[in-house]
Order: sequence, then C-alpha cells, then structure tokens
Amino acid sequence: NHTLVHPSNWDNPDAVSFILYLSDYEKCAGGTAVVLREGKEDPAYTPGVSVLTPGVTGHWINDREMAETNYKSKNPDVYKFRQSLYKREVYARYKKGTLLVYRQDLWHRGTRVTPGAQRYVMNITYRRKDAEWIGNWQGGWAKRNYLLCWPERRLESTIANLLPLQRTVLGFPEPGHRYWNKTTLAAVAARYSKFGMDMDPYRKAMMKERAE
Repeated sequence: NHTLVHPSNWDNPDAVSFILYLSDYEKCAGGTAVVLREGKEDPAYTPGVSVLTPGVTGHWINDREMAETNYKSKNPDVYKFRQSLYKREVYARYKKGTLLVYRQDLWHRGTRVTPGAQRYVMNITYRRKDAEWIGNWQGGWAKRNYLLCWPERRLESTIANLLPLQRTVLGFPEPGHRYWNKTTLAAVAARYSKFGMDMDPYRKAMMKERAE
C-alpha cells in the first residue's frame, strides 16, 4: 500500500516506516500484528512473495474473517500461505508514545479496536530521495489503487499500458534505474504482466548496465 512496484531486495531497502501510537493498548486494543523474519531462508520472505499482498493478489478486505473466507474459496494456495503467517504473528502492546519501526516488506496488519473505542496513531515513512515510487499512506497512489480502483484495478491497468517514460511521471523507476534487478523484475512482472505490461525495456536496460 506504499509502492507502485515491489519492495527492493531485503539487504537494500528503500524506505523505513513508523507508527507512533497516541493511545493506550489496554484501553482500545488494536495492536499491530507483525511476522518477524527468521533468517535468509524464511519461506515467508522469499524474493517476490510480497505479490501475495491483498490489493495485488485478490481484494483488500478490511476484516480478517471475511478476507479468509474469500481467499479460501477463490485462491486456496494464498489462503494456506496466509494461515502460516497468522500462526507466527506477534502483537504490539503499545502505550502512548510507543514507536513501532518497521520495513515496508515486513508482513504486518491491523487488528480490531475495542468496540466504541478509538485508536490514534501517526503513520510516517522516510524514503530514499530517488525512490519516487514510494508514496505516503494517507492519500497515496498505491493505497488509492486498491481502495478506489477495484475490482478492475484501473490504476495498475493504466500504468501497465503507458510508455516507460510516461510511467516515470508517477514515480515509476525508469529503465536502467538502480532499483531493477532479477528479483524486482520478476516481482513487478508478477504484478503487472496480467495487464499487458512489457518488461523488456527494463530487462534490456539492466542487461546493458551489467555488460558495461
């Protein structure tokens, strides 16, 4: 929900995000659930697995039970993968002033707030200066893609059918940009190829850079 492409390789992140909690967990619950990475071979963090994120694979549904019912019937493999993530979750039991620092490719989700209560937070992201494909959470391109453009995924379809130069206007990394490598090429292709996006300009530019 922050990027138009896919997170960069684990050892070369482009951004760091923060949740500053302004409420108390004991009063309103709603602790952020996270899945910690267990080494380089962790199956939950293999390259490209983030394309299984809601809004990229399947609808984004802001309710766990409804979401899992949907995945179980329409995409059993994704459903099975998601169940493995739930078993590994740990929760932020925050107080006022708690700061959660996390990577954008960390598996995380919100949990239910106590009925009648309100949880106040600040969502903050810092990115590299040249990582223009990463947007803010509130009102950003990526978030609006799966809140407003479903089920047709109109924004992704539009991006896929633009010329590479036109995509850069939205912050999409240009051919030859340091962002592109074997992993990111495959991951972005998994997200956009279904809409007819031609990855050859990015692939050829990367090969040219390596040859030189």
